[in-house]
Amino acid sequence: MNRSSAFQLLPLLFVISGAASALEPTCETYLRAAEKSAARPARHSITETGGLRMEVIVADGRSYTRVGGPWKSQKMDLLAAERRLTAEIRAGKYPLTACRKIGGEIVDGIPTTVYAYTLKIPGLSTGETRASIGADGLVYAQRTSDAHTRHRYHGVVAPSR
Repeated sequence: MNRSSAFQLLPLLFVISGAASALEPTCETYLRAAEKSAARPARHSITETGGLRMEVIVADGRSYTRVGGPWKSQKMDLLAAERRLTAEIRAGKYPLTACRKIGGEIVDGIPTTVYAYTLKIPGLSTGETRASIGADGLVYAQRTSDAHTRHRYHGVVAPSR
């Protein structure tokens, strides 16, 4: 094979070798932010849906939840589960599509850029999600048609029970 024909095959080799992880650039922006957020050592999330408020703190490899009462300790590390999910998305197991940049918003005083995307996971609703990503590459909020979640990463410690 001559150099010219090898050069012509190069794009095909990239498609074959990277098919599972090839994402459109806007989807790649969101997925990198999700991966970076899941790699943080701690996070405090507040989700509001249908008049219900749920808090989750992940610190020191444990998760703590609170829904209108005291904190409850969980044995599983929800950030580790999130890292597994982002790896599965990266591998192409769950399609991440329809990604687009929406605009900007301030989340808890932090300027963010809002991206919309659709993630298809069997058994879960597949509506559009919007993610607010800060200049530091972390996801600070996510919103679906029926839920809104805010994330905080700094100064997060396990709750005292």
